[in-house]
Amino acid sequence: MRVTDGTRYAVVASQGGAPTNPFWFHNILAAPHVSLQDGAVIRDYVARRVEGEERRKWVAVAVETWPDYEEYRKRTDRDIPVFVLEPS
Repeated sequence: MRVTDGTRYAVVASQGGAPTNPFWFHNILAAPHVSLQDGAVIRDYVARRVEGEERRKWVAVAVETWPDYEEYRKRTDRDIPVFVLEPS
């Protein structure tokens, strides 16, 4: 699913509410320069982990886009990480 504000994208490390972060979470931490393909368009982005109010706003966008995110949050005790991808 596409979680975007029109310019930036969010990626949610939910792993379906699993107790651990997905493997790609560690890849983004190690190398925050990423490529993202949306349709036929491929662009480069820099990922940064968001916290606080900014995280709450992106989580709301994510849940609006994919309501299952709310269920994933209920399935786990961990704070599900959210990264924002900004064009580089």
